[in-house]
Amino acid sequence: MHGKPSPIDLVPAPESMHAPTPEQYAQTIYQRIVKASESQKPEKKVPAIVQRARANGEEFVRSLSEEFAVRPIDFRYVSHEQVKSDVGSARGTKYRQYVWFKAHGTISSDPNTNAMALAYASDHNLLSTSVRSHEPEWSLSDISVMVSLDHIIYFHDVSPSSIGDSNW
Repeated sequence: MHGKPSPIDLVPAPESMHAPTPEQYAQTIYQRIVKASESQKPEKKVPAIVQRARANGEEFVRSLSEEFAVRPIDFRYVSHEQVKSDVGSARGTKYRQYVWFKAHGTISSDPNTNAMALAYASDHNLLSTSVRSHEPEWSLSDISVMVSLDHIIYFHDVSPSSIGDSNW
Protein backbone atom coordinates (compact mmCIF):
# COMPACT_ATOMS: atom_id res chain seq x y z
CA MET A 1 0.00 0.00 0.00
CA HIS A 2 1.27 3.46 -0.90
CA GLY A 3 0.62 6.18 1.66
CA LYS A 4 -0.91 6.13 5.09
CA PRO A 5 -4.28 4.75 6.18
CA SER A 6 -7.22 7.11 5.97
CA PRO A 7 -7.91 9.21 9.05
CA ILE A 8 -11.66 9.07 8.37
CA ASP A 9 -12.36 7.55 11.80
CA LEU A 10 -10.42 10.37 13.49
CA VAL A 11 -12.58 13.26 12.30
CA PRO A 12 -16.29 14.08 12.38
CA ALA A 13 -18.41 13.47 9.30
CA PRO A 14 -18.68 16.58 7.09
CA GLU A 15 -22.46 16.67 7.41
CA SER A 16 -22.12 17.08 11.19
CA MET A 17 -19.79 20.07 10.92
CA HIS A 18 -20.79 23.71 11.00
CA ALA A 19 -20.83 25.37 7.58
CA PRO A 20 -20.46 29.13 8.12
CA THR A 21 -22.58 31.60 6.20
CA PRO A 22 -20.64 34.00 3.98
CA GLU A 23 -21.13 36.72 6.61
CA GLN A 24 -19.85 34.47 9.44
CA TYR A 25 -16.85 33.45 7.37
CA ALA A 26 -15.98 37.06 6.53
CA GLN A 27 -16.35 38.21 10.12
CA THR A 28 -14.14 35.34 11.38
CA ILE A 29 -11.38 36.11 8.86
CA TYR A 30 -11.59 39.82 9.68
CA GLN A 31 -11.29 39.15 13.42
CA ARG A 32 -8.29 36.84 12.87
CA ILE A 33 -6.52 39.47 10.77
CA VAL A 34 -7.18 42.22 13.30
CA LYS A 35 -6.14 40.03 16.25
CA ALA A 36 -2.95 38.85 14.51
CA SER A 37 -2.02 42.39 13.52
CA GLU A 38 -2.35 43.59 17.11
CA SER A 39 0.31 41.13 18.23
CA GLN A 40 2.76 42.02 15.43
CA LYS A 41 6.02 43.69 16.31
CA PRO A 42 5.93 47.43 15.50
CA GLU A 43 9.06 47.27 13.30
CA LYS A 44 7.45 44.67 11.04
CA LYS A 45 6.00 45.80 7.73
CA VAL A 46 2.21 45.65 7.81
CA PRO A 47 0.88 43.45 4.98
CA ALA A 48 -1.52 45.05 2.49
CA ILE A 49 -4.44 42.86 3.58
CA VAL A 50 -4.03 44.05 7.18
CA GLN A 51 -3.86 47.67 6.04
CA ARG A 52 -7.05 47.16 4.03
CA ALA A 53 -8.85 45.51 6.96
CA ARG A 54 -7.78 48.29 9.35
CA ALA A 55 -8.70 51.10 6.95
CA ASN A 56 -12.27 50.03 6.28
CA GLY A 57 -13.37 46.98 8.24
CA GLU A 58 -17.00 47.14 7.10
CA GLU A 59 -16.08 47.20 3.39
CA PHE A 60 -13.46 44.50 3.95
CA VAL A 61 -16.02 42.18 5.58
CA ARG A 62 -18.58 42.87 2.82
CA SER A 63 -16.11 42.03 0.03
CA LEU A 64 -14.96 38.85 1.79
CA SER A 65 -18.58 37.81 2.28
CA GLU A 66 -19.31 38.34 -1.43
CA GLU A 67 -16.22 36.36 -2.42
CA PHE A 68 -17.13 33.47 -0.12
CA ALA A 69 -20.70 33.35 -1.45
CA VAL A 70 -19.49 32.53 -4.99
CA ARG A 71 -16.70 30.07 -4.17
CA PRO A 72 -17.03 26.88 -6.20
CA ILE A 73 -15.77 24.61 -3.39
CA ASP A 74 -17.27 24.02 0.07
CA PHE A 75 -14.46 23.54 2.61
CA ARG A 76 -15.19 22.18 6.10
CA TYR A 77 -12.20 22.57 8.43
CA VAL A 78 -11.73 20.15 11.31
CA SER A 79 -10.43 21.91 14.43
CA HIS A 80 -7.73 20.31 16.57
CA GLU A 81 -10.31 19.71 19.30
CA GLN A 82 -12.46 17.64 16.91
CA VAL A 83 -9.66 15.19 15.96
CA LYS A 84 -9.74 11.95 17.90
CA SER A 85 -6.45 10.60 19.20
CA ASP A 86 -4.58 8.47 16.67
CA VAL A 87 -3.25 5.61 18.79
CA GLY A 88 -1.43 4.09 15.82
CA SER A 89 0.70 7.19 15.30
CA ALA A 90 3.88 7.82 17.23
CA ARG A 91 3.89 11.44 16.05
CA GLY A 92 1.40 14.10 17.02
CA THR A 93 -1.04 15.83 14.72
CA LYS A 94 0.37 19.32 15.32
CA TYR A 95 1.26 19.89 11.68
CA ARG A 96 -1.75 18.21 10.17
CA GLN A 97 -4.86 19.88 8.90
CA TYR A 98 -7.99 17.88 8.19
CA VAL A 99 -10.42 19.37 5.68
CA TRP A 100 -13.49 17.99 3.97
CA PHE A 101 -14.28 19.58 0.64
CA LYS A 102 -16.74 19.19 -2.20
CA ALA A 103 -17.95 21.18 -5.16
CA HIS A 104 -21.01 23.38 -4.88
CA GLY A 105 -23.13 21.57 -7.45
CA THR A 106 -22.04 19.81 -10.61
CA ILE A 107 -18.74 20.87 -12.12
CA SER A 108 -18.84 19.02 -15.42
CA SER A 109 -19.76 15.74 -17.03
CA ASP A 110 -16.15 15.47 -18.22
CA PRO A 111 -14.06 13.34 -15.79
CA ASN A 112 -10.88 15.24 -16.68
CA THR A 113 -12.46 18.56 -15.73
CA ASN A 114 -13.53 17.02 -12.42
CA ALA A 115 -9.94 15.80 -11.87
CA MET A 116 -8.66 19.35 -12.49
CA ALA A 117 -11.16 20.70 -9.96
CA LEU A 118 -9.94 18.13 -7.43
CA ALA A 119 -6.34 19.24 -7.99
CA TYR A 120 -7.37 22.89 -7.55
CA ALA A 121 -9.26 22.15 -4.33
CA SER A 122 -6.48 20.02 -2.87
CA ASP A 123 -3.99 22.85 -3.44
CA HIS A 124 -6.16 25.28 -1.48
CA ASN A 125 -4.87 24.24 1.97
CA LEU A 126 -1.48 22.83 1.04
CA LEU A 127 0.66 25.78 2.10
CA SER A 128 -1.32 26.83 5.17
CA THR A 129 -0.74 23.34 6.55
CA SER A 130 3.01 23.60 5.98
CA VAL A 131 3.17 27.00 7.69
CA ARG A 132 1.90 25.33 10.89
CA SER A 133 5.20 23.43 11.17
CA HIS A 134 6.99 26.78 11.57
CA GLU A 135 4.83 28.18 14.37
CA PRO A 136 5.46 30.23 16.47
CA GLU A 137 8.34 31.69 14.41
CA TRP A 138 5.96 32.22 11.47
CA SER A 139 2.23 32.50 11.17
CA LEU A 140 -0.17 33.01 8.31
CA SER A 141 -0.26 36.73 9.16
CA ASP A 142 3.44 36.95 8.17
CA ILE A 143 2.73 35.90 4.61
CA SER A 144 0.82 38.02 2.11
CA VAL A 145 0.83 35.66 -0.89
CA MET A 146 1.29 31.90 -1.01
CA VAL A 147 1.49 29.71 -4.10
CA SER A 148 2.61 26.15 -4.55
CA LEU A 149 5.21 25.75 -7.27
CA ASP A 150 5.26 21.99 -7.50
CA HIS A 151 2.12 20.08 -6.62
CA ILE A 152 1.69 16.76 -8.36
CA ILE A 153 -1.32 14.48 -8.24
CA TYR A 154 -1.48 11.28 -10.23
CA PHE A 155 -4.98 10.26 -11.29
CA HIS A 156 -4.91 6.60 -12.17
CA ASP A 157 -8.58 6.28 -13.06
CA VAL A 158 -10.90 9.16 -13.83
CA SER A 159 -13.63 7.14 -15.45
CA PRO A 160 -17.17 8.04 -14.36
CA SER A 161 -17.55 4.70 -12.55
CA SER A 162 -14.52 5.42 -10.33
CA ILE A 163 -15.80 8.82 -9.23
CA GLY A 164 -19.01 7.53 -7.66
CA ASP A 165 -22.11 9.49 -6.76
CA SER A 166 -21.45 10.28 -3.11
CA ASN A 167 -22.27 13.78 -1.87
CA TRP A 168 -19.03 13.83 0.10
